[in-house]
Amino acid sequence: MSMEDIRETILTVAMADLAFDGFSHKTLSAATRRAGLDGDLVAMAFPRGPLDLAVHYTNRLDQRLLSALELLDLPAMKIRQRIATALNARLDLIAGEREVYRQLIQFFALPGHLVAASKSLYRTVDVIWLAAGDTATDYNFYTKRLILGGVLSATTLFWLQDDSEGFQQTRDFIDRRINDVMQIEKAKAKAASYLTKLPDLAGSFARWRYRGAR
Repeated sequence: MSMEDIRETILTVAMADLAFDGFSHKTLSAATRRAGLDGDLVAMAFPRGPLDLAVHYTNRLDQRLLSALELLDLPAMKIRQRIATALNARLDLIAGEREVYRQLIQFFALPGHLVAASKSLYRTVDVIWLAAGDTATDYNFYTKRLILGGVLSATTLFWLQDDSEGFQQTRDFIDRRINDVMQIEKAKAKAASYLTKLPDLAGSFARWRYRGAR
């Protein structure tokens, strides 16, 4: 059995306890016992203990999301529809795991877990942007992921408090946040266009100084 097989087995068994005991040594030990696996092998698969269990949970969720998006015709949609569709697809995946996800947020908020939480968030938004067909390689590559990371974080916190049917309020929240982002992108595009039409002030100043020196 490979390390990946062990991680997958432990997470699958642990899902029954995560909503109650969270990402903890207690949950990890119980899953190891019920799975009938050697404790030393499990320790090798999860060297950071519960933290690696949490990271594997988010990684598996990303893979499930990618698989779900591959079944959709995202290229036929406008970019804002692609992002909204991806966020809603992710919402569908975790709809039945809200208490587990609540435990995940609380666990990632603990001191010392910020780096792992940030990396997990980055991987998720990267999966979404790549599935949406993003080909940016300049600074936009990072700004897009930073902005979407903010949208995803805000959406998750909103969703944890949403008791509407089918989480409709969260889906409406997603549409509003994406609309806000699109407005920002339009403003950035207009600003960039305006700046290209401005005279080269630095060059003009340099030429003025040069003429003055003569």
